[in-house]
Amino acid sequence: MIDSKFVKEGLLKSNYFPLQKNRNEELPSIFNSGAFSADIADELVAIKLRSGGYDDLSFNVTRFNNVHRKISIPHPLPYAHLVNTITENWDSLSHIENNENSIIRPLKHKDGRIIVMTYEQSKRKTKRYNDSCKGKKFIVHSDISNFYPSIYTHSIPWALLGVQAAKINQNGGFENELDQHQRMMKRNETTGVAIGPGTSNIISEIILYEVDKLLKGKGYEFYRFIDDYTAFCSTYEESESFIRDLSEFLSVYGLLLNIKKTEIKKLPKPTAADWVSDLGSRISQRKKVNEFYCIKMLDYALDLQEKNSGGSILKFTLKSLINKATPKAKIALLDYSINLTMHYPILLPLIGDLLSVATRKPNDSYYKSLIFTLTECIINKNSDGMVWCLFYIAKYYSATLSDEMADKIIKTGDVIAITTLYLFTPHQQKVVVFCKSILQLSLFDIDQYWLLLYQVFFDKKLENPYTNLDKYLPLVKGNTEQQRQDKARNLCNHDQKSFDVLKSKGVSFISLVELVPETHKKPNFIKKIMAKLSTKVIEKVEQTAT
Repeated sequence: MIDSKFVKEGLLKSNYFPLQKNRNEELPSIFNSGAFSADIADELVAIKLRSGGYDDLSFNVTRFNNVHRKISIPHPLPYAHLVNTITENWDSLSHIENNENSIIRPLKHKDGRIIVMTYEQSKRKTKRYNDSCKGKKFIVHSDISNFYPSIYTHSIPWALLGVQAAKINQNGGFENELDQHQRMMKRNETTGVAIGPGTSNIISEIILYEVDKLLKGKGYEFYRFIDDYTAFCSTYEESESFIRDLSEFLSVYGLLLNIKKTEIKKLPKPTAADWVSDLGSRISQRKKVNEFYCIKMLDYALDLQEKNSGGSILKFTLKSLINKATPKAKIALLDYSINLTMHYPILLPLIGDLLSVATRKPNDSYYKSLIFTLTECIINKNSDGMVWCLFYIAKYYSATLSDEMADKIIKTGDVIAITTLYLFTPHQQKVVVFCKSILQLSLFDIDQYWLLLYQVFFDKKLENPYTNLDKYLPLVKGNTEQQRQDKARNLCNHDQKSFDVLKSKGVSFISLVELVPETHKKPNFIKKIMAKLSTKVIEKVEQTAT
């Protein structure tokens, strides 16, 4: 069992901002909550929440098919309250750790995270798949329709208390507090939880634990990756029965089966997609790869990607090649892949490993490619694409960006991109002016830009964004104007205090040290010669093949 202290630190420091994969693929490492400690969160919990709740910061991340997915970072005040409720009652929630049917469940990871949302290692995945196939003739794949956005917050106490008991007892108890604090993170809305923070994984596991328990009680053999179900059945009739029961059990908690992604297939089936096996077998045979091999493999992967839009083929290939590439091959990978980022922004997080070893000059071809990609991401509103391009330009090209490009970024209104632009000293004043325009809007609009506004406030370039008493008057009622004024001032003071506490503790959610370019030691002369000799024969073969 994970102790509650580890859960609390994990949800605050490691699983607050999007950081659920093995590497920083959602956002660059400049954005993190490592300074958000449990002690600081405890001070925030002592602050009363605003009636009506808060809004969250949201931005788009690009998926393998270039379709956007909305990721959110909740306001720190309601998030601290939710984390506190979860961890204070962890003994009553820790059963979700033991759900063997769930592949992604809370675990104590060495880096401090409790949620790591990545697929299993190939060897482990294959063993689990083969063990599940024993004596079975059919496999069922299904998932939940629009999962996180459709979670009904009242179903949290339903899952913990039982549906009927929870409907009778709608007040009191930590079960209802979880419901309430989850709603406070998104304007007191009862439908939907944010995609991104670790608390959402906890909430979803609480609900789906009960669905899994019902399925397991009927004797089904299955496993679940977040909201994707895979079941193994002896007969076609059993497969149909699994789908019916899954649909029925999900409906108990207000969730719907995704019929379009539900299918029954006859076993045996490969343990991995054709392209994974194909590319994996080609690349895994080599300990090191040279530039000629890298170019051929990217050509091959690009052709596969165009024929199979359903898989992250280029990303898989580039990541695999980077891990085996010689220094010279990494430059070849960079030359090829940086031009692909304009068409496939999902590759941008991988480019940093290559840019760091390249010889860079002002306004060189790499810089121009980043500008081309940035322009395309602005047009397509790819938040993460804009951020990654800006991050690389700030880190490797001394934050060189034209006024015209800066104006285009601000015009998007994209909070995470504008926050990154704020790190460009020549354009900071433009960002400050933009922030002042946000302060004229509603409280919920201010909440949506909380990270940007807080950072500018932290740097003493902006007043506390929650100082305008008039914005709080619509939230309160009173018999006299003075009563309304007093209540509004009370709420206003609470919101101000949340930012004041964070600032007084030196909490910044931006790590400027991540903008310092890496220094790579030059290889030992003898090792360099040996490395060249060891690849000489293969290099000639690859050249001949091309």
